[in-house]
Amino acid sequence: MGAFADRARELGAAGARRALRTVPVAPGMFASDWEKRPAASIVVGLRLVSANDEEVARAQGWRRVAQFAKTEADAVEQYNDELVSWIVGRGLCDPNDTAASHPLFSFQEDEVRLAFTAPGLRYLFDAIERMAVESAPAFGLADDEDLAELAAALTAARVDGLPRAHGLRVRRFARFILDDLTA
Repeated sequence: MGAFADRARELGAAGARRALRTVPVAPGMFASDWEKRPAASIVVGLRLVSANDEEVARAQGWRRVAQFAKTEADAVEQYNDELVSWIVGRGLCDPNDTAASHPLFSFQEDEVRLAFTAPGLRYLFDAIERMAVESAPAFGLADDEDLAELAAALTAARVDGLPRAHGLRVRRFARFILDDLTA
Protein backbone atom coordinates (compact mmCIF):
# COMPACT_ATOMS: atom_id res chain seq x y z
CA MET A 1 0.00 0.00 0.00
CA GLY A 2 2.92 2.36 0.63
CA ALA A 3 4.06 2.25 -3.01
CA PHE A 4 0.53 2.93 -4.22
CA ALA A 5 0.14 5.88 -1.84
CA ASP A 6 3.50 7.29 -2.95
CA ARG A 7 2.49 6.98 -6.61
CA ALA A 8 -0.89 8.60 -5.94
CA ARG A 9 0.82 11.53 -4.22
CA GLU A 10 3.25 11.86 -7.14
CA LEU A 11 0.42 11.92 -9.66
CA GLY A 12 -1.84 14.18 -7.64
CA ALA A 13 -5.60 14.04 -7.50
CA ALA A 14 -6.20 14.71 -11.21
CA GLY A 15 -3.45 12.39 -12.48
CA ALA A 16 -1.01 15.24 -13.11
CA ARG A 17 2.67 14.59 -12.53
CA ARG A 18 4.47 17.20 -10.50
CA ALA A 19 7.59 18.81 -11.89
CA LEU A 20 10.80 16.93 -11.14
CA ARG A 21 12.24 20.16 -9.82
CA THR A 22 11.12 23.72 -9.28
CA VAL A 23 13.28 26.84 -9.36
CA PRO A 24 12.61 30.44 -8.38
CA VAL A 25 12.77 33.08 -11.10
CA ALA A 26 13.32 36.66 -9.98
CA PRO A 27 11.74 39.59 -11.86
CA GLY A 28 15.23 40.68 -12.96
CA MET A 29 15.52 37.55 -15.10
CA PHE A 30 12.63 38.77 -17.22
CA ALA A 31 13.02 41.39 -19.95
CA SER A 32 11.96 44.81 -18.70
CA ASP A 33 9.65 45.37 -21.65
CA TRP A 34 7.88 41.99 -21.58
CA GLU A 35 4.21 42.75 -21.01
CA LYS A 36 3.64 39.82 -18.62
CA ARG A 37 6.76 40.46 -16.51
CA PRO A 38 5.90 39.49 -12.92
CA ALA A 39 6.35 42.04 -10.15
CA ALA A 40 7.64 39.40 -7.72
CA SER A 41 9.59 36.17 -7.97
CA ILE A 42 7.73 33.19 -9.37
CA VAL A 43 8.35 29.45 -9.28
CA VAL A 44 8.59 27.44 -12.49
CA GLY A 45 8.57 23.70 -12.85
CA LEU A 46 11.24 21.87 -14.83
CA ARG A 47 10.71 18.74 -16.88
CA LEU A 48 13.11 16.50 -18.76
CA VAL A 49 13.20 17.30 -22.46
CA SER A 50 12.58 14.42 -24.86
CA ALA A 51 15.07 13.26 -27.48
CA ASN A 52 12.61 14.50 -30.11
CA ASP A 53 12.54 17.96 -28.51
CA GLU A 54 16.35 18.03 -28.56
CA GLU A 55 16.31 17.08 -32.25
CA VAL A 56 13.83 19.87 -32.98
CA ALA A 57 16.01 22.29 -30.97
CA ARG A 58 19.02 21.41 -33.12
CA ALA A 59 16.98 21.86 -36.31
CA GLN A 60 15.76 25.24 -35.05
CA GLY A 61 19.36 26.17 -34.29
CA TRP A 62 20.46 25.39 -37.85
CA ARG A 63 17.48 27.31 -39.21
CA ARG A 64 18.53 30.35 -37.18
CA VAL A 65 22.12 30.03 -38.41
CA ALA A 66 20.91 29.97 -42.01
CA GLN A 67 18.83 33.13 -41.42
CA PHE A 68 21.16 35.30 -39.37
CA ALA A 69 24.78 34.10 -39.24
CA LYS A 70 27.34 36.11 -41.20
CA THR A 71 30.53 34.53 -39.82
CA GLU A 72 31.52 31.23 -38.24
CA ALA A 73 31.54 32.89 -34.80
CA ASP A 74 28.02 34.24 -35.48
CA ALA A 75 26.91 30.75 -36.51
CA VAL A 76 28.09 29.19 -33.24
CA GLU A 77 26.48 31.94 -31.17
CA GLN A 78 23.18 31.88 -33.11
CA TYR A 79 22.98 28.09 -32.93
CA ASN A 80 23.68 28.00 -29.18
CA ASP A 81 21.22 30.83 -28.46
CA GLU A 82 18.45 29.03 -30.34
CA LEU A 83 19.25 25.71 -28.70
CA VAL A 84 19.12 27.29 -25.24
CA SER A 85 15.84 29.08 -26.01
CA TRP A 86 14.16 25.98 -27.41
CA ILE A 87 15.29 23.72 -24.54
CA VAL A 88 14.07 26.28 -22.00
CA GLY A 89 10.78 26.62 -23.88
CA ARG A 90 10.24 22.86 -23.75
CA GLY A 91 11.78 22.34 -20.31
CA LEU A 92 9.59 24.75 -18.35
CA CYS A 93 6.27 23.54 -17.02
CA ASP A 94 3.57 24.16 -14.48
CA PRO A 95 5.09 23.22 -11.10
CA ASN A 96 2.13 20.90 -10.45
CA ASP A 97 1.80 19.33 -13.90
CA THR A 98 4.63 18.37 -16.25
CA ALA A 99 2.17 18.03 -19.12
CA ALA A 100 1.15 21.70 -18.88
CA SER A 101 3.01 24.83 -19.85
CA HIS A 102 3.70 27.30 -17.08
CA PRO A 103 0.54 29.43 -16.55
CA LEU A 104 2.47 32.64 -17.30
CA PHE A 105 3.00 31.61 -20.93
CA SER A 106 0.46 31.25 -23.73
CA PHE A 107 2.96 30.05 -26.37
CA GLN A 108 5.88 28.98 -24.23
CA GLU A 109 8.39 27.91 -26.92
CA ASP A 110 7.90 31.21 -28.77
CA GLU A 111 7.67 33.46 -25.71
CA VAL A 112 10.76 32.52 -23.72
CA ARG A 113 13.08 34.39 -26.10
CA LEU A 114 10.99 37.54 -25.56
CA ALA A 115 10.26 36.98 -21.87
CA PHE A 116 13.73 36.36 -20.44
CA THR A 117 17.02 38.17 -20.49
CA ALA A 118 20.02 36.25 -21.84
CA PRO A 119 21.25 35.51 -18.28
CA GLY A 120 17.70 34.45 -17.33
CA LEU A 121 17.59 31.96 -20.20
CA ARG A 122 21.06 30.68 -19.29
CA TYR A 123 20.02 30.23 -15.62
CA LEU A 124 17.00 28.15 -16.64
CA PHE A 125 18.95 26.15 -19.24
CA ASP A 126 21.61 25.34 -16.64
CA ALA A 127 18.93 24.24 -14.16
CA ILE A 128 17.40 21.92 -16.79
CA GLU A 129 20.82 20.54 -17.73
CA ARG A 130 21.74 19.95 -14.08
CA MET A 131 18.45 18.14 -13.49
CA ALA A 132 19.06 15.93 -16.54
CA VAL A 133 22.57 15.00 -15.40
CA GLU A 134 21.46 14.30 -11.83
CA SER A 135 18.56 12.09 -12.87
CA ALA A 136 20.10 10.19 -15.80
CA PRO A 137 21.57 6.77 -15.14
CA ALA A 138 23.66 7.23 -18.32
CA PHE A 139 26.03 9.49 -16.39
CA GLY A 140 28.10 7.10 -14.31
CA LEU A 141 29.85 7.90 -11.07
CA ALA A 142 33.48 9.00 -11.11
CA ASP A 143 35.84 6.73 -9.22
CA ASP A 144 38.95 7.92 -7.35
CA GLU A 145 41.11 7.68 -10.50
CA ASP A 146 38.58 9.77 -12.43
CA LEU A 147 38.66 12.45 -9.73
CA ALA A 148 42.47 12.57 -9.82
CA GLU A 149 42.42 12.80 -13.63
CA LEU A 150 39.83 15.58 -13.48
CA ALA A 151 41.86 17.57 -10.95
CA ALA A 152 44.94 17.35 -13.19
CA ALA A 153 43.02 18.20 -16.38
CA LEU A 154 40.94 21.07 -15.05
CA THR A 155 43.17 24.07 -15.68
CA ALA A 156 42.17 27.48 -17.03
CA ALA A 157 44.58 27.09 -19.96
CA ARG A 158 43.09 23.73 -20.94
CA VAL A 159 39.49 24.97 -20.64
CA ASP A 160 40.29 28.18 -22.55
CA GLY A 161 41.81 26.05 -25.32
CA LEU A 162 38.49 24.32 -25.98
CA PRO A 163 35.96 25.59 -28.53
CA ARG A 164 33.97 28.43 -26.93
CA ALA A 165 30.68 26.55 -26.39
CA HIS A 166 32.49 23.51 -25.00
CA GLY A 167 34.59 25.65 -22.66
CA LEU A 168 31.50 27.42 -21.33
CA ARG A 169 29.84 24.09 -20.67
CA VAL A 170 32.89 22.82 -18.77
CA ARG A 171 32.94 26.02 -16.71
CA ARG A 172 29.20 25.64 -15.92
CA PHE A 173 29.75 22.07 -14.74
CA ALA A 174 32.80 23.16 -12.73
CA ARG A 175 30.64 25.82 -11.01
CA PHE A 176 27.97 23.18 -10.39
CA ILE A 177 30.54 20.86 -8.79
CA LEU A 178 31.98 23.67 -6.65
CA ASP A 179 28.51 24.68 -5.49
CA ASP A 180 27.78 21.10 -4.45
CA LEU A 181 31.11 20.76 -2.65
CA THR A 182 30.65 23.99 -0.69
CA ALA A 183 26.94 23.60 0.09
